[in-house]
Amino acid sequence: MNKAELFFEAGVDGGGEALYRRPDGTFFTSGSSGGMLDIEEDPIVSWKEEYPDFQNYWDNFVRKNDNFWPCFFPLFIHPDAFPVIQKAIDGFFDGENEAIEVRSDFNYHFDNWIRAMDRKH
Repeated sequence: MNKAELFFEAGVDGGGEALYRRPDGTFFTSGSSGGMLDIEEDPIVSWKEEYPDFQNYWDNFVRKNDNFWPCFFPLFIHPDAFPVIQKAIDGFFDGENEAIEVRSDFNYHFDNWIRAMDRKH
């Protein structure tokens, strides 16, 4: 029996998302957020979404989270995802390896992403 494999997982205070790759090469997510505040102000929301490939997933992840995506903590990154994520990270840096001024703590967050890719899961 072929099972889906974990491909990518990231979290942030109050939520997170895991992406799985099926044997046929398609992807699906399982995620949730909310519940950190009063249930009426911050209801728990969960979702599952389908993607034909990792690039489509990543484009949606970045679009949904805008310039906040680096603040997610990468829990697992499959080596096949490294080139796409590295390109996104490189897009945040100027020629002197300093994060473009979006948030002052971005260098710290990018270190987490780079370390996750250095682990060569």
